[in-house]
Amino acid sequence: MSPDLRKKLIWSLIGAVLLYVVLALWSDLPDLIAALKSFPWQWLPLILGFTLVNYLLRIYRWHWWLGIVGVKISRWDSTRIFGVGMLMMMTPGKVGELLKSYMVKNVTGTPMSVTAPVILAERVIDGIAMVVLASIGLITFPEPTARLVALAILVTFVVGIVIIQIRPLALKMLAWAHRIPLVHRFSDSLYAIYESSYTLFKPKHLLRPS
Repeated sequence: MSPDLRKKLIWSLIGAVLLYVVLALWSDLPDLIAALKSFPWQWLPLILGFTLVNYLLRIYRWHWWLGIVGVKISRWDSTRIFGVGMLMMMTPGKVGELLKSYMVKNVTGTPMSVTAPVILAERVIDGIAMVVLASIGLITFPEPTARLVALAILVTFVVGIVIIQIRPLALKMLAWAHRIPLVHRFSDSLYAIYESSYTLFKPKHLLRPS
């Protein structure tokens, strides 16, 4: 990535974050002031400590997963890329985090199709954790529809991972997709995505860093 493009990207991200903060403050300023007044500030150091540990573990997981899919990158570069990617978490569905794959490509030359599953794996881990926590809470929640939705999401995650790990089935599905005219042109990228996903979603890789 050229220095000029990097500078423009950084300033664009900073501007987007500032705009988001201004809009958030402007729309909910009275509620924000009330929340700050009632906040138990004595717990702030502990909260910040747990938050720091959480992000350190995420950085470790990100760097470790990059190594699993064959990306040779220094820990400093992967940490910087992870940090920039965190600024994109406010995008819808956090799709802006795919910028991390683009930045890894610029640093190492690794195709985005190889590293995109790493970001997907992060979202799957977070999604499973949230669904599990929500499901535990829904045990005492009387609304059956909410329980079914949580269960359906969890089952979808599990089925998707199982299909990826059943290699003959996954390859057969990819071969079928290869025959679809609109998908055919992306078949090489789909195979690269699958190979990385197959490696990342092995239980020993998916669960160890989390």
